[in-house]
Amino acid sequence: MLSEVPEGWRLNRLSSVATYTNGKAFKPSDWSSQGLPIIRIPQLRDPSSDYNCFSGTVDDKYRVTSGDLLFSWSATLTAVMWNAYDAVLNQHIFKVEPIDDINKEFLLYRLLLSIDELMKGAHGTTMQHIKKRELDTHLISVPPLPEQKRIAEILSSVDESIQATQSVIDQAERVKRGLMEDLLTGGLGSEAIARGEVPEGWRMIPFADFCEIKAGVGFPVKFQGRTEGDFPFYKVSDMNSSGNEQFMSVANHYVTEADLPVLKAKPYPDGAVIFPKIGAAIRTNKKRRLTKDSLIDNNVMALIANDNVVTPGYLFRIMERTNIYSFSSQNGLPSINKSTIAKAEALIPPLCEQKRIAEILSGVDVFIQSQKQIIDQYQVTKKGLMDDLLTGKVRTV
Repeated sequence: MLSEVPEGWRLNRLSSVATYTNGKAFKPSDWSSQGLPIIRIPQLRDPSSDYNCFSGTVDDKYRVTSGDLLFSWSATLTAVMWNAYDAVLNQHIFKVEPIDDINKEFLLYRLLLSIDELMKGAHGTTMQHIKKRELDTHLISVPPLPEQKRIAEILSSVDESIQATQSVIDQAERVKRGLMEDLLTGGLGSEAIARGEVPEGWRMIPFADFCEIKAGVGFPVKFQGRTEGDFPFYKVSDMNSSGNEQFMSVANHYVTEADLPVLKAKPYPDGAVIFPKIGAAIRTNKKRRLTKDSLIDNNVMALIANDNVVTPGYLFRIMERTNIYSFSSQNGLPSINKSTIAKAEALIPPLCEQKRIAEILSGVDVFIQSQKQIIDQYQVTKKGLMDDLLTGKVRTV
């Protein structure tokens, strides 16, 4: 509940400032390869993600065009201003049409600010969703229209900066992919390598000849959860932690030297490349590098470079370009075994060339990471501005 309404503002139920039209319940039998794309939650996150189409007749209320405000109310609670192709709207997403004295961009940010509070009242266990009564009971303070527009302009300017920085990141990642195609094939390209061509002085050799392939160990519950110790102990889920996007530096579990005999474990060295080896996580194609001697559980596999043949940095680049799902068994639960990796081959240049390649790509990574940090700073700024401006703590007029 709001404790105070700023001077000149009014108190409204969220349901009263707009009409909320739920999308159509499209069935699999309605899907087609032609017609209008169907917007589901994945398309809200990324309009370029794969979609089904609907080629039949649909009520205009389910049609979506660029500039429409959409609010998902099930599974993932979020609000977006749709700025892509014409489409039709699936169920579990509202098309939100504000009343005359409500600015659409202002309402977008107001919905985003309200999401945390709405989730506290969410229903369901496996799929969180909100009901109409949450919109009826959720109160928001609404400024006069000119102030709404000014607030929206300020917040939109931050979003524009975020989008511009993201465009820089996207371009840098495209450049990196091109560099990897050139550098890791000795300039010949993947098609030439597939035909059996090998750059002069390079070798095509099996993984077993340039790295040690090791599985993780069991991690009993009684050892889990310690925040201090001699060695980080990583699980697959730790690869998702903020700060572990490439290098494993954030640990949720530690063990001591004295624990090693009990666990029958030996730490894996700094620089080892780790990745999931069983289950659906293989499809995520995550690869990470250890930054210190660490342990990994038995759902994770590690590759340890043979320093006489390959540098740890170049080994990571080989794996960065490798789809680990191609190593997995296709029968039942996906899994990767050591023998499959051992027989797989990779193109290995001389050590001096490996170091040069790794340095070039690391430079690109450093730039990309610096841009991501800028986005993080913008997000913090945006969150603070939303809290200040949308509640009237800071006035714009």
